[in-house]
Amino acid sequence: MKFIKKTVTNKRNGIVNVYMPVHIPKQLRYMEAADYHRVILGNSEAFEFLRDIFLIVSEPIREPSIFYIPDNSEHVERFQEWFRNGTFHMDFVLSNYHSFCSKPKNIKLIIQQTKRIDGETIDLSPQSVVPDKLPYWKLDGIMHFKSYSKYILCSTNRFGFLDLAREANSFVDYEDEETYMCEGHRHLGYYRNEDRVQTDFWYYYQSLSEQEKTENGA
Repeated sequence: MKFIKKTVTNKRNGIVNVYMPVHIPKQLRYMEAADYHRVILGNSEAFEFLRDIFLIVSEPIREPSIFYIPDNSEHVERFQEWFRNGTFHMDFVLSNYHSFCSKPKNIKLIIQQTKRIDGETIDLSPQSVVPDKLPYWKLDGIMHFKSYSKYILCSTNRFGFLDLAREANSFVDYEDEETYMCEGHRHLGYYRNEDRVQTDFWYYYQSLSEQEKTENGA
């Protein structure tokens, strides 16, 4: 998987690497449905993309690093009608807390700094595989999701990201068939620290707009 790597110098964290995927699926969306309740929606391609990202981030990088996945979805989609008070088109930020920990405000500043910096294109591939199961006692209290500004922030360790990869992988074989409601969902809040999670994966597919069909030669 190709990433743009940008290195910034931050007063609180020193040198921080920011990795942004080059190709981000349009069928991947991040939203906040209500206070402390986040939803990540996508089709099979989107969840395969997320699965590989989670596997990559599961391996801590020696230098302080974050993975920044900006929104690339269509501006208006049908599911937005279901959430009158929803916040749409949020960006996703991932960090393995063995590589990087910081306050949300500071993470926002780091991402803003990258807009003024040129980066280099690098290849990163998952070094781990999706586990069949994980010891449940290793998952207690390790997962932290938070909404801040336009960002959904996720911080956990190797076991947490492997578990997220397993959850995302459960949607990879779904067919791209447009239906009114979501075809399946996963609650990530089964950990004991539910107030720190409160995030769902929803399988959702919406066919391309007429403009996108033209742009893609369909």
